[in-house]
Amino acid sequence: MRTTFLSLLFFFIMISCASESDEIDSSPITNYEWKLNSFITSVPIDLNQDGIASTDMVLEFECMRNEGYSFIPPSLVRYFNSGLNIEGEYIDNEFVVFNFSCIEEEELIPTFPMIGDYKMIASNKIKFKYHNVLVVGGTGPVEEEYTLVGDKLIKVTNSLYPTIYDAVNQRWIKTNITITREYTKAF
Repeated sequence: MRTTFLSLLFFFIMISCASESDEIDSSPITNYEWKLNSFITSVPIDLNQDGIASTDMVLEFECMRNEGYSFIPPSLVRYFNSGLNIEGEYIDNEFVVFNFSCIEEEELIPTFPMIGDYKMIASNKIKFKYHNVLVVGGTGPVEEEYTLVGDKLIKVTNSLYPTIYDAVNQRWIKTNITITREYTKAF
């Protein structure tokens, strides 16, 4: 009986020690604010309608550089809005975009930041979930995964994005494209 008890005790001690040592270090991403450096699309888009299409949406709207994240130990994530104004409305359960513009700094209204939690799923991968985001026409919560490459945090997605402006109907047509967002540390 005593041998069984000692064996079980040893087993539980080993499990608890193993789980502590298996925790992935999050220090490469925490204690920094991460700012959007580039927003690359797989097709050129003239988002600001100046006659010049680009694959980097930050070149189309400089205010997108204000977008960012901060990761606060042990597991809190905070998202900062960019100041990019997207005008549109829901038509038949789909958000139809009419126009994009930057909000002037004096017109910016402090917004409630999206807050969630994060977890390192590998030494260079982070997954986080927003808790206070309403997903219209879908399910929540919103989950995202980023990869740490050197001093850059990168997210690659395939999604519907406004790519062509329909001047007759005065709205953007969405197509499925690849988007790569790159964030760098802002000290």
